Amino acid sequence: MIVALLLLIQEPEKPGKEHDLLNSFEGDWDTLSRFDMGGKVEESKGTYKSKIVCGGFWLLGVAEGDMMGMK
Repeated sequence: MIVALLLLIQEPEKPGKEHDLLNSFEGDWDTLSRFDMGGKVEESKGTYKSKIVCGGFWLLGVAEGDMMGMK
């Protein structure tokens, strides 16, 4: 019972120095990918958008682009 109460009153965790590295990956990026389709090289352009979420613990990224004419 006492342990359960102590867990309830603990301060929430804060991101550490390891999480600071994620900040360098936050932002909007243009992408270019190349695929070798059995001797024929295809190129695909797109975007990648990322942001820090969950109080600084996670980096959320969304990639959009096309491949062989499909999105």
